[in-house]
Amino acid sequence: MPEKKKVWVKVFLVDFKDVRAPAGFKPSFVDQLFFSSNPPSTAPSPDGSRFHGSLHQYVHASSDFWQSLAGSSTQWIKSNLRNRDIPHYRGSMRKPSGTGSTNWGESWPVIVAEALRGAGFTSNNYSSGAALRAAIRRLPNGRQADVLVFLNMDVAGGGAKRNFGQMKNSLDIMSDDRINNNTIPGSSQRWNALWDPAWAALPDLYCTPLMSANVGGHRADGTYPGPNPTKSSLEMNSLAVLWHEMGHLAVYNQKTWLDGGKGLPDFYGHAYGPWGRMCLMGGPKASTHYPMPLSSLARWMAGWLEFRDFSREDHRIRLRPFETHNDAVRLTNGAPGSDHYLILSNRDDLSYSAKGTPPSSKGRGVLTYRLDLRGQRLRVVRGGNVVRKVASIVRRDKNYNNMLWKAGKTIDALPPARGFFEGPRTLRNARGELWWTLDSISGDGRDLMVEPKLRAMHLLEDYHRAVWHGEKPGKRTVRVRLNPDDFGGSDGHVALQDRRMTVQGRGGKALYLHPAWATNGAVRGVYPLARLGGGPMRLYAKVGMPEEAKGSDGVELVFSSGSDTYTTRLHPGTHKEYCIDFRKPGSNLTVLARAKGSATRDWAYILDGWLVPAAPRHYDFLAQASKATWRTGSGKLTFNRQDQPTGEVSLRGWMRLHTGTYHGSKVLFTHPNWANNGWIEGTYPGDQVPANGAMIRAHLGWAHGRKVTNNGVRVSVSMTVGNKTTKLSTRPSTSSTRPTSARAGARTT
Repeated sequence: MPEKKKVWVKVFLVDFKDVRAPAGFKPSFVDQLFFSSNPPSTAPSPDGSRFHGSLHQYVHASSDFWQSLAGSSTQWIKSNLRNRDIPHYRGSMRKPSGTGSTNWGESWPVIVAEALRGAGFTSNNYSSGAALRAAIRRLPNGRQADVLVFLNMDVAGGGAKRNFGQMKNSLDIMSDDRINNNTIPGSSQRWNALWDPAWAALPDLYCTPLMSANVGGHRADGTYPGPNPTKSSLEMNSLAVLWHEMGHLAVYNQKTWLDGGKGLPDFYGHAYGPWGRMCLMGGPKASTHYPMPLSSLARWMAGWLEFRDFSREDHRIRLRPFETHNDAVRLTNGAPGSDHYLILSNRDDLSYSAKGTPPSSKGRGVLTYRLDLRGQRLRVVRGGNVVRKVASIVRRDKNYNNMLWKAGKTIDALPPARGFFEGPRTLRNARGELWWTLDSISGDGRDLMVEPKLRAMHLLEDYHRAVWHGEKPGKRTVRVRLNPDDFGGSDGHVALQDRRMTVQGRGGKALYLHPAWATNGAVRGVYPLARLGGGPMRLYAKVGMPEEAKGSDGVELVFSSGSDTYTTRLHPGTHKEYCIDFRKPGSNLTVLARAKGSATRDWAYILDGWLVPAAPRHYDFLAQASKATWRTGSGKLTFNRQDQPTGEVSLRGWMRLHTGTYHGSKVLFTHPNWANNGWIEGTYPGDQVPANGAMIRAHLGWAHGRKVTNNGVRVSVSMTVGNKTTKLSTRPSTSSTRPTSARAGARTT
């Protein structure tokens, strides 16, 4: 249950000598705009702009009445500076570096300082820093504000959620000797003379123009030549922008482990976006006084929504309108415990035109996004930096306006042959696995019916689809057909047990296999794979043998398909987890449990097992590893020469990683030379990237039981296409494998 919360807000109003507030924009109007509980549903602003309700109403409704806003605004504080003489940030600006001069500046730190200083909130007027901060935060009712907002009149637009530490840093940079415009207009003092050290401990702030003229024609240093804007040229800032910034500041993010911040994150950045007009935090893409809804992801992060979870089977689901029902469906989109999900919601396709014009509807559709809570899909961004991709909207195409799937559409209907690059349309998760397709969307104009189809096969729930035989070896192997859940006596048996014998103290459901009662007897099941669509497959399996099987001489458990065969041994009390890649599977998956000698008490369990279609491979870095050139800090390496102090690169068989899961049947094992700051590098020969692009994936991890030094290891990946080299770096987690979006030419340092 979310926490009932009221956020107290203090709004500072400041205007400038060249841009004074029009008469109608009084503090009472700002109070209504932010805090009123009952303004008209469509109310005019003093400049005639129309808008829909207050910020309090927006947050109160979005949270299903769990969160509210209250507070008050100050009188207009009059600055003696001209706003157009304050540097306004531009993308062409560069911070000082080296000895040359440069242009750089931001207007918000000056605006905040002018508001506080103009109201007399400086240290020389108070007995202590604590007394000053308490006065700044004090509301007329005596309460202390949780949030500080600064609204101003401006010659340009913009807005920023910041903290006071950033404010000091910006003022210091603006005062640097190398900055062209580094002094306060009409003064010999630098910009950082506006700073008061007692402000540093104040809560986070939000600064944005309430009205702006957008005069244009800025100088290189971010100032404007004039003339002063007329009051008739001022226009109220987009409320979607105002509300967006308040989402960073006033909405408590209960999923801070995702973003690390107090408020909601931007959904237009690389980690979450782009969302555009599908979420208030998505930019927004529309300049409007009718703010778009907070998405299901934002509401879930705030604790205002619980997803409807559905089991892993085919479904026909009714999606009710998200805007009125706060309804969103969650499907697990990965192996158990992987934290990969698909989220579906029924959204209105709204089109925004003029600021004060209500949006028009283009019909309803399904908004679908992939949610990867660990950010296992990595994305290379500007400068070679790596961002964890947490959320990705499944778009119809590269157009950010085409995000809804309308009636009659399907997503990833098999066969999934779209090449090797997973663009915006795919439902595949970060590991390239296709667990679901959306095979049908229909609706009556309000409710939508969706039919997600499970594309993975469960070895337990689908065991009745397999053909089972007991096998007794000899001069001629005797094979006897077994009926599921039917005791076959000496011919062996297979059954789904809801309550099994314990394995390492754990009970639950299991697929129970007993070989035929003969020396080296076996039980074999053949699962047809036609409905999975062909191509590479990945098997996640948990297997074991109960402690009560004491006296058994062990069972050999084999999974095979096509030319790929994987074998493991089970003994009483054994519990193992596997991640098995079938690179070229056949039309069937064979599961074989074979007695190693006597079949007495050979009770083999498949505790869980999922076979899922995997992404096609254009280039296999394990298979090609012997063709790469490998070297370390000690020189060139010989492939497959193990346990050498000069370092090692070898293709090994099954390997248990730090997660406890066995990966295989092949693992590329690398080790730097045995020295401080040792490193290993492999350079793969060039390969033609497909015309429609490709994605690079790797599972990185530690060998189980290996002691990892405190400073760990960094894996850097570089790819050269033409004359351009792209590089990324990541550290394998000490708690999970890390699939990454690139793995050629890995170098560990």
